[in-house]
Amino acid sequence: MSLLFRSEFCAALAPGRIELTRLADGLRRRVEAWRRADLSPAAGKADCWRFVLDALASMLQGDVAVRGRLKVVLSSHWVRFQVIPWNPEIASPAEFAAYARACFERVYGDAAADWEIRFDEARSGDGRMACAIERELLDSIGRVTREAGCRLTGVQPYLMHAFNPLALPLGRRNFVFVLAEPGRVTLAAGDRGGWTSVRNCTATVDEGGLQALIERELELICGDGQPEVIVHAPRIVANDFACVDELGWKLVPAAGTNDYAMAWGTGAP
Repeated sequence: MSLLFRSEFCAALAPGRIELTRLADGLRRRVEAWRRADLSPAAGKADCWRFVLDALASMLQGDVAVRGRLKVVLSSHWVRFQVIPWNPEIASPAEFAAYARACFERVYGDAAADWEIRFDEARSGDGRMACAIERELLDSIGRVTREAGCRLTGVQPYLMHAFNPLALPLGRRNFVFVLAEPGRVTLAAGDRGGWTSVRNCTATVDEGGLQALIERELELICGDGQPEVIVHAPRIVANDFACVDELGWKLVPAAGTNDYAMAWGTGAP
């Protein structure tokens, strides 16, 4: 087998941007910056995933070196989130799947019928994080990667890609994890090992706007104690997010350079 097929790639997709990194095999596995594309869509297409997938197809098919296993990370622009509350009457995985879909339909109406819904595991009594992605988007990602000769290993929301390396250190603490992208902020709160709330909203992501948004969220969710605030905002970090130290919040950097922050995920807190 060619060594190229042992490479693992991560393609991070966001409006106006694709980041492609490679995890190379060897005595020491290492993540390598591979390629980044800053896209200039026509008017009205800035948030359209179809435009980005067309660009990804061109990127993958135009380089024979990009072959092997490929994971796709999706911007929160194209993912809906909910914390599905614990329901003691749910008795099976199939019943929970129907329950989760009903929760999305209650908020989004008939549009949810065309979404693929996935959720994490949780202990009895805890809320479960669920995400919904357009089925057409998932099918298109599968088609593009298949036609490029890659093997798709999974599609993951940026929120989970960034949070998962921090899950064990955070443990059962009371926290709010803030993920800031250009034009969008996702705030996910957890306590005692379970999820309690999630908000995914459009926002002006500069230092002042992000601080105000986080402070409003804290006012809404604060209960018995002030949660620990964990912020991953690589585009703002580059310009110095000065208020973090003053407010006692913790800034989590990208695992690599900010130019590939979405594909790299988070580094040590």
